Amino acid sequence: MSHVLAGEPHTSANLARYYVKNFACRIDERGFDVPKDLIDFLNGSESMPNATLVLYKDFSIMDQLRKEGTSGHSHWANSMVSPENPSDGELEVFIAEIQDGPIGALIWWNSANRLGITFSARDRVYLRLREELPHLYIHNNS
Repeated sequence: MSHVLAGEPHTSANLARYYVKNFACRIDERGFDVPKDLIDFLNGSESMPNATLVLYKDFSIMDQLRKEGTSGHSHWANSMVSPENPSDGELEVFIAEIQDGPIGALIWWNSANRLGITFSARDRVYLRLREELPHLYIHNNS
């Protein structure tokens, strides 16, 4: 966290904002407008009513990278959106994950649902097992 949040308090909210900023950039790069609740969260709101953000651990990717001769760390990311193109309409669903070594973050945002769960709402961050989470298919790098 010292590297990622240099000069900032080491809070779960700031860590969540680090991940949300990355996810928001991916939404923008695909040509969609970044949802207002994500922008509000980046600007200090305590919640994202249409999003869920969790942290997970998955040592299998780190183990695989070590077998390939790396130190076990690689920035890996994946995402999917619906619709796939902005020309097909406004963003309805966004699911993405980032993994660096054994720790990852998974977000799912849905315009139609009031999910609103993020790890930053707690003083301690619970690391889930990757296999416990929904949307496992996004984890496949095929």
